[in-house]
Amino acid sequence: MPSVLLIGSLVLAMAALTIVIVFARRWGLRDRLRARRAFRLRVTVEDALKHLHAAEERGRRPTIESLAGALAISAKRAVDIARLLHERGLVTSDAGFTLTPAGERSARQIVRAHRLWERYLADELHARTEDLHRLADRQEHFLDIDQIEHLAAHLGHPARDPHGDPIPAVDTRSAPPPGWPLTLVSPGAPCEIVHLEDEP
Repeated sequence: MPSVLLIGSLVLAMAALTIVIVFARRWGLRDRLRARRAFRLRVTVEDALKHLHAAEERGRRPTIESLAGALAISAKRAVDIARLLHERGLVTSDAGFTLTPAGERSARQIVRAHRLWERYLADELHARTEDLHRLADRQEHFLDIDQIEHLAAHLGHPARDPHGDPIPAVDTRSAPPPGWPLTLVSPGAPCEIVHLEDEP
């Protein structure tokens, strides 16, 4: 008797699996899973480009370790991402880990989207300053080039984000924020704060 129950259970399980496979195709579940994986990979690539851009903007040399830390992934996964960036022509391994002109354009676009979105959140939605970076980190990946330019026009083409970082132009490198660290200012000397660090 137990073997008949076991066989019956297996037959039911196989029938259920067949129904799931048939309807998964009909409902497009496989396509949705593929699209979700592709989107996650695109976000990772864009975040990697943003990290490389930030390092170059600050005059630092990015490494696999810094990439892994910025993306909160393992060093092995960071190597895979770096290899993918290289295969897509976005970075070069000549004399280190640097953006190619195509990589620089792509990085500038995602940084532009991020900083414009921070400006929008601050100016239009009056979001708290401490929330801007986190909120913009999510939204930046959903904006295409036309939406980015529409947002820039809506905001009056601002030059800087709420933290003082320059909003890169579409086709030129942006200059780093002017000034020097507050730690170099003499005690009691008047000064103007032009940039607040918002990234880890």
